[in-house]
Amino acid sequence: MVDTRTNISGTLIGDPRSETVVPMGFEGSSPLVARGIVRAGLSHYAPGVAIDHENPAYHAVIYTISGLALSSRQDGSWILAANTLWVAPAGCSHTITVGADGWETMWFSIRRGALWRHLETARPHMRMPGQSGRMVHVMQGLISESSTPMQDNVQMGRHFAEILGIFLDRRLHRGGESTSDDMRQRLSVLWERVGRELQRAWTIDEMAAEIALSPSHLHRVVQQFHQTTPMGVLTLQRLQRAQDLLAHTGHKLEYVAHGVGYTSPFALSKAFKRHFGISPQDYRRQQRSIFEGRDFDSDEAES
Repeated sequence: MVDTRTNISGTLIGDPRSETVVPMGFEGSSPLVARGIVRAGLSHYAPGVAIDHENPAYHAVIYTISGLALSSRQDGSWILAANTLWVAPAGCSHTITVGADGWETMWFSIRRGALWRHLETARPHMRMPGQSGRMVHVMQGLISESSTPMQDNVQMGRHFAEILGIFLDRRLHRGGESTSDDMRQRLSVLWERVGRELQRAWTIDEMAAEIALSPSHLHRVVQQFHQTTPMGVLTLQRLQRAQDLLAHTGHKLEYVAHGVGYTSPFALSKAFKRHFGISPQDYRRQQRSIFEGRDFDSDEAES
């Protein structure tokens, strides 16, 4: 067997291997980014590869698709066999040695934060795999959408990324902590309601009342689950809806702005460019050009 050893920190990349990585800069990956996922992908390692993780900076979550590997440290070892889900907390040094038949994985590197603080245990551990096998196809779908020329690739990508995010929420939540699941569900109800009424001038008090929380409590749980503020989530929803309207309709910018809750096209343009680094008009031209394979003059849409 080949014995190739690579020193790495916090990621699951070794040589020789083949690998496909989720592009976190793709807007469709935003549901993963919001959960603190910094890297994710699919990797296939050759037999005998040994990977050293010395004080890794991120939590590692690995689903073994096929093959076998052994994770070891001074206080124990874990067999990473097909259809197992394994978690190595940040800061937990360990070595992974790939078996004789190679090792194919789906993996996530997760930033430390309040949402995942319960993962910071002393040792790596196994988790119930759930529907992990299906998630491989979902991740492949997200990766594919990131490079497709279709106009709705961002929207489709977000759906794939959100499914992956929900999978991680379910698989990695603190065992037996029903209050965490309940709060996640209540927030889901809130954002669904907000999404149906983006043109409404939402306040923190109104959002909190929707799910029977105090404004201060809403701030705390949104920071915990989304690493932002309630108004930050509202802004992101508005801008994502604006993206969809700009890409898929010919509505004037004023119509789009009022439809997603901005008082003027100028206010939308300012927020849109600050968040995405491109103006709404340029974004619309870019999307039409990608879809049609030619430059698109949308002056009549912005006039």
